[in-house]
Amino acid sequence: MAVPLKDNWFAAGAAILTQIKAQCPQFVKVSDAPSLDALGKVLTGITPSAYVIPGPFAGGEANPRQTWYVALHVRNVAQIAEGSGLLLEAGALLSAVLAALAQFVPGPEFSPLFFPTEDHRYPDVGQGVYILTYATYIEPDFWPYYR
Repeated sequence: MAVPLKDNWFAAGAAILTQIKAQCPQFVKVSDAPSLDALGKVLTGITPSAYVIPGPFAGGEANPRQTWYVALHVRNVAQIAEGSGLLLEAGALLSAVLAALAQFVPGPEFSPLFFPTEDHRYPDVGQGVYILTYATYIEPDFWPYYR
């Protein structure tokens, strides 16, 4: 059973990680990273891999929303130097994650995942990393910090 939001602020991220592991067996590694800035430090030579990363909180008490990044590390730098195939490989992996997370509800406290309208920046971690940005609203009945 999943840990509720009131006991783990990153409950949605844990559910996203579990969903990718269950639905995307093509990834050799599925893990998390503490931030986009730290992503480059946690990348290993193990590819393809997926990382679930917490993003900013928005909306305050009235409309609380969590942002989550899913970073796909398709190839390491040595493999990229070998030549072609990166876009075909990356496209297939991106499609797999998009399908796995389409209308995914991370738990009873959350709305289904959606793509927020704001842009995000790509960290400078080298080629072969692709990032999807997702967001979820926290349902008012479950907002643990509501007064």
